[in-house]
Amino acid sequence: MAVASDTRLEDYLSDKFQTIADFKQIDSLLETVSLQKQQLDDQLKAARTKLEESKKFADENASRILDDAKLFERQQNDVNKRIMLVTSSSSVDEATKRLAGPMEKLRKVELAAQYIELLKEINNLVSDARSHLPGYPVEALKPYDQLKQLAITLRQKQVNAEGAGVHLINHVEQTTARLWTEMNKIMVDEFQAELTKSKWPSVKADPSREWRNCFEKLLELQYPELGSAREPLVLLPIGLLAKPFIQNFKYQFMSNKPTSHSKHLGDYYLEWVIVQITGLEDYLRNDVAPSLAGYFRNTHFASNTLYVDPVSAFITALLPILKEKTLNVVEAISQDAALLSRFVAQLLKFDETIRSQFKYDAGDVDDGWRGLVWDVLDTNFDRFLEVEKSFAFDRYEEIIKSPNSGLIDHDSARPGKTKWTHGAYQITDLLSTVTETYQKLPHAHFKERFLLEVQLEIVNRYQGRLIESLVVYRTITSGIGRAVHGITSEQRAKLEGVGGLDSLCRVYGSANHIVEKMKDWGKLDFFLTLFLDLSKRAQNSPRHSDFVGLMSFNEVKDATSDSLGTDSDEAGSIFDKLIASYKKELLEPVTELLIDAFKYNFPTIFRPYISRAQWTTVGDVDDSVTISSELDHPIKILQEQLNYLASVLAFLPFRRIWRVAYDSLEDLLWREVLMRQNFTALGAARFSHDIKALQSVVDRACHVYRPTGGADLEMDRLQEGAMVLTLPLTDETGGPSLSNEESVQLLNLRFITKQDVSRIIRSRIETSTDFGADE
Repeated sequence: MAVASDTRLEDYLSDKFQTIADFKQIDSLLETVSLQKQQLDDQLKAARTKLEESKKFADENASRILDDAKLFERQQNDVNKRIMLVTSSSSVDEATKRLAGPMEKLRKVELAAQYIELLKEINNLVSDARSHLPGYPVEALKPYDQLKQLAITLRQKQVNAEGAGVHLINHVEQTTARLWTEMNKIMVDEFQAELTKSKWPSVKADPSREWRNCFEKLLELQYPELGSAREPLVLLPIGLLAKPFIQNFKYQFMSNKPTSHSKHLGDYYLEWVIVQITGLEDYLRNDVAPSLAGYFRNTHFASNTLYVDPVSAFITALLPILKEKTLNVVEAISQDAALLSRFVAQLLKFDETIRSQFKYDAGDVDDGWRGLVWDVLDTNFDRFLEVEKSFAFDRYEEIIKSPNSGLIDHDSARPGKTKWTHGAYQITDLLSTVTETYQKLPHAHFKERFLLEVQLEIVNRYQGRLIESLVVYRTITSGIGRAVHGITSEQRAKLEGVGGLDSLCRVYGSANHIVEKMKDWGKLDFFLTLFLDLSKRAQNSPRHSDFVGLMSFNEVKDATSDSLGTDSDEAGSIFDKLIASYKKELLEPVTELLIDAFKYNFPTIFRPYISRAQWTTVGDVDDSVTISSELDHPIKILQEQLNYLASVLAFLPFRRIWRVAYDSLEDLLWREVLMRQNFTALGAARFSHDIKALQSVVDRACHVYRPTGGADLEMDRLQEGAMVLTLPLTDETGGPSLSNEESVQLLNLRFITKQDVSRIIRSRIETSTDFGADE
C-alpha cells in the first residue's frame, strides 16, 4: 500500500515539475495542498458528528419501542384480565368465544344505523326533487342525478363486496326509477292539461305562453337523458303531441276492426301515416319548430334533425307503434311468399317516401334512416330473396318461351344502329326491374346478394341460351354436324342466305344489347358504389368463404371484375367479367360466322359468273355495254343480304364483317376471272361494268349509314385491274400506247404491281403477243 502511495506521489510530482521553471510555483502548490487537507479534515469531523448523533437517536428510538412494547403488553394483560373477569372465563380464548356473539350484534346494529342514515339521505333527495316540480325541473334534476349516481356507485361496489347489499341496491335503483317516473308524470300531466285545454289535436291553434313553458320544461327534464342515449329518443313533448295519433292508430289497425287484418298488408296503415304527417307538417314547422330550435340552440344537438326538426321528431314518436304493427303483419304472412314480397315492396316505397318527402334521416346524416324494412329483412331476408329470385326466374322463362322472343325488333333502334330482339329487350327490362327492387334495400349486403344471385344469374342464363343458338347454327351449317345429327334439308334451307344471316344477327343483336346495357349500368352511381363497397370490404377484411352469402371472395371476383379488391388505378366495373364473356363467347364468334357466311357462299353464287361468262366476244365498245347476265343473280342475292345486314347492324360491325367478306370476293374475282380469263375490248369493258355494278350494290347498302358519302368499302385492287384492262393498248400508228412502267407511273396505281399490269395486259387477246416479253 505504501509502495502504491509513493508511486502516485511520484507521478503527481513528475506531472507538476517537468521543467526547472515549474519549481517557481512550489509555494502556490503547497498552499493548495494545505487548503485541500483542511477541507478534508472538516468533512471528516462533520461526518463523525453526524454518526454520533445517529447512534444516539437509534439508541433512544430502540429504548422507546421497548417501552411501548412493555406498555402494550401490560395493557394487553390488563384487557385479558378484564375480559376474563367480565365473562367469568378461565382463559382468554374462552372469553373471546363468549364475546363473538355480542360483537356480531354490535356490528349489525352499527350497519343498520348506517342503512338508516342512507335511507334518510335517499328520502331527502326524493323530497328535494319533488319540491322543485313542476316549476323548476332543472333544479329537480340535481337531487335526482345524485340519487342515480348513488345507485350506480353502490352497484359498482357490490362487485368487490361479493354481492352484498342486494336489497339496499335494489331499493335505491327502484326508488330512482320511481322518482323518474313520478317526475315525468308530474311534468307530463301539466303539459297534457295544456293540450286538453287547447283541444289538441282537433284544434291546431297557436301555442300559448303556458303551452310553450310546459313544452320547454319537459325538454329540460329530458335533456340529461338525451346525452347518454345510445339510440334516438322520443322527445317527451313530441310524444304527447303524437299520443292521440298513436291511440287512433291502435284503434284503426291493431284492434278487431276490418282494417286491422293482416291480409291488407300496408294498404291502409302506411298510407294513413303519410296522410297524418302531411296534414301536421305545416303546424309542426310553423308553431313547434321555434320552441325546439330555441331550446337546442348552442347545444351539441343543434344539428341533429331528430331534436330540432319537429316533423322528424314526430315521425320518431310514431315509429315504435309502426314497427310493432309491421312485425305483426310479417309474422302473419311469413308463409305466403307472394304476400311477403308485396309487403316488402310497400315498405320500401313507404321508407323512401319518409326519407324524400319529409327528409327523415333518424339523426344519422352519413348513413340515413334504415327504414321499417330493415326490421323485416333482418330476420326474413333469405325468405324474401328466394321469393324474388323465383319471381325473376319465372319471368325469365316466360320471356324465353314467348313466340317473338327470338325475333329482331326492327323498331328497337334508329337506322344505322344495331337492332336487338324482343327477348333481349324484355331481359334488360327484367334486369332493370330487379335493380329497382333491391337498390332501395337498407344494407349493402342485401344488394350484393341480389346482384350476384339474381341479376347476374339471369344474364348468365341468357348467355347460355344464346350460346346454344350458335351451337345449333354450327351443327346445321357444318357437314359433320349434318351427318352426325341428321339435319333435314328443310332445317338447312332455313339457314341459307338471309335466313342464316338473320339467325346470327339475332344472337349478335341480343348479346350487343346486353353488353351495351351493362356498360351503361356500370357507370351509374348505384353500381359504382356497390362495386367500391365490395372492393373496400375485400381490402379491409379476411377473404373468407362467405364473403357474400355463401360465395367466397374468388367466386365473387370471377363473377364481377378482376380489379375487385385491388389498388389498381384503372377503374373497374361490377360487370367487367360478364361484358368480357359476352364479347368472347358471343360477339366475336358471331362476327366470324357472319364473315364465313359470306366468304364460303361466294364461290357458289358466283360459279356461273366465273365459268360461263363470255369475255372474248368481239364487238364495238360504246355506252350500250351492260353487265354480264351471269352476274344478275349474284347481285340480287348480294343486294338482298347486304340490305338486310345494313338494316340490323350498326356501321362498325357491318364494316368489320363486310370488309373481310368483300376482300374475299375481290380475291375470288381477281384469281378466277381477271388472272385466268382472256379479254377482248368488249369483254374488258363488260368486266369493268360488272365491278362497278358490284360496288354500287355495296354503296347503296351503306347509304343507310352515310347518306352523303361512301363507306370506304371498295375492291381497290380489282378496280385498278379493270382500269388497266380497259386501257387503249395501241396508238394511232398501231403500236403500243404505253409500256408497263409508264402505265404504273401515269395511272398512279397503288394496289397492283408492275407484274400485275403486265399479266393483265397480256390477257387482252388483241395484244397478247406484243407484250409477252415484258413480264
